Amino acid sequence: PAPPALMSSTVIHPESSSEKPPSDTEQWPPTDLMPKSLGIFGVNSPIRKACLGLATPNNRFDQFILFCIVANSIVMAMTDYQYIEGMPASVKVNATLNGDRWEPAVEGSEMNTFVSIMEYPFNIIFLLECIIKVIALGFYGKKEHKSAYIKDSWNKLDFLVVIVSILGMLPGLPNLSVLRTFRVLRPLRTLAKSPGLRKIIGAVIDSIPDLANVIVLLCFVLVIFTIAGLVFWNGILHARCRLTPFPIKMPANCDYKYDSDGEETACWQSYIATVTTYYATTYYDASGTYGTPYDASADIYRCLPAENDDADKDKDSSPWSVPQDCIWPLDDGDTRVCSLEGTGMHNCGAQIQNYPFRTLNATSGLYEPAYTPYGSTCGSDFDMHGNARFISSMLPYGSIDRMVDGEFSEDLSFGYTSYDNFFRAFTATFQACSMEGWTGIMY
Repeated sequence: PAPPALMSSTVIHPESSSEKPPSDTEQWPPTDLMPKSLGIFGVNSPIRKACLGLATPNNRFDQFILFCIVANSIVMAMTDYQYIEGMPASVKVNATLNGDRWEPAVEGSEMNTFVSIMEYPFNIIFLLECIIKVIALGFYGKKEHKSAYIKDSWNKLDFLVVIVSILGMLPGLPNLSVLRTFRVLRPLRTLAKSPGLRKIIGAVIDSIPDLANVIVLLCFVLVIFTIAGLVFWNGILHARCRLTPFPIKMPANCDYKYDSDGEETACWQSYIATVTTYYATTYYDASGTYGTPYDASADIYRCLPAENDDADKDKDSSPWSVPQDCIWPLDDGDTRVCSLEGTGMHNCGAQIQNYPFRTLNATSGLYEPAYTPYGSTCGSDFDMHGNARFISSMLPYGSIDRMVDGEFSEDLSFGYTSYDNFFRAFTATFQACSMEGWTGIMY
């Protein structure tokens, strides 16, 4: 056996091993504390000592703050977006389309009232935590004071969220939607409370430079398919089933389709009922074909006495080369993209029994849905040469331009699912790769 002296000289003491991982509570309080925090509280101040005790990592106070962050995240997820500010609580249809703001309304919703009330105690708790840490560690300090509060990246996130939340609570300030947007950062504060998660996030961030080549390759492939989409599908997503066989003139005595409550105005209902009845009796026969003689020169509603699309014309000679103050009313009951050439999976003309228009109920005095004996017409706000048929105007919808009414639907992501330009086409291609919501458009 080896001599005792030699055996003892080869022993590695755990206390001196350089491989020992430092714990989160080592060196607390930090050795590089500022002499005075906020210029008032010295190192030996009882208040600062108490704050240092509360700010100790992984103590009960730290666990309580983590619980509050999780509880606050759950409460925010309970927000009911069926109630939108600027709209009556009873109105839910078209609320997001016609509301003054895209913010949840407290009035009329017990859930939103609860969420709004709970904002105050949570904000106060997070503010107190911020104040305690600032007193304990100091706010900024000199270069050698690396333990100062604001020099930690996670504390910067905490400070930003707390300040923005307090600003949103102050009376007299405008109801800025951007301030409420910062609330979504609150769940990220859980990362600052979990050392394990912080290490994982740090490792992911450190790996991003090594993934740069893979990301560039992915973007290159997406760009190729985006260009292909622009070539083959440019403009086709504007095709929607329309209530009339042609674009029609705007009514002289009715500017808006919806009133302030999101309901169709009586004048718009009356105009559409008159126009659809006119074409039902003059343009179509009872079987939905062109059996009844139709005189275009006698049509007082038709926008232009020209074909919707003329392949013999070019972009400049097309009758739609000059935008008109007209509209092609949508069939609101059919939000699917239709086939302009009649060879696709969805043809408007085949939906004879599902083509609604409104008739006057003599008993109630209201215009109610009825059914025409003919199918709807697939049409686009652009002609086949790419000319915009109509002028750019917020009438009659009030909240959207009439030239985007065909694509402004939930099924088409309110216009973002489109191949009209490279940015939207790239977004739609990425959406198709992830299959997020794309299956509804495909099938």
